Amino acid sequence: MGALAESYGARQGLKYRGAIKDALERVARIDPGFQKGSAFSALGRWYHMVPGLFGGSETKSEEYLRKALTYDSGSILTHFYLAETLFDRDKDSEGVEELKKVIAAVPNPDFDPEDREFQAKAAAELTKRSGKRQPDRKP
Repeated sequence: MGALAESYGARQGLKYRGAIKDALERVARIDPGFQKGSAFSALGRWYHMVPGLFGGSETKSEEYLRKALTYDSGSILTHFYLAETLFDRDKDSEGVEELKKVIAAVPNPDFDPEDREFQAKAAAELTKRSGKRQPDRKP
């Protein structure tokens, strides 16, 4: 549902935000460990992608993504999403560390093409940020 909502663009995608969040919260309640905590990873992404005016929150995004990592500490996708959230929270050095984890991780055979794509994105982002490193700003 999330991918479909994104494909429609921001305005149309916002129509589905409640249904998406409700479904993810239901999965997390019924079986928190389902697919290695993937509902928490998706909730973290939801809170990152949805504007604050409509319920989004970078703080909650970080919280859910970190919770997802307790179920699958090697999740390339979750580490990448966490890096994006950390950068948006002005926690640049932590974001860089997450990108390094993405690059160093062993791709999951079930998600090899996707994991390798996120590793390439992480490498590109890390290259872009090298030389531009600034101290973390306090929120």
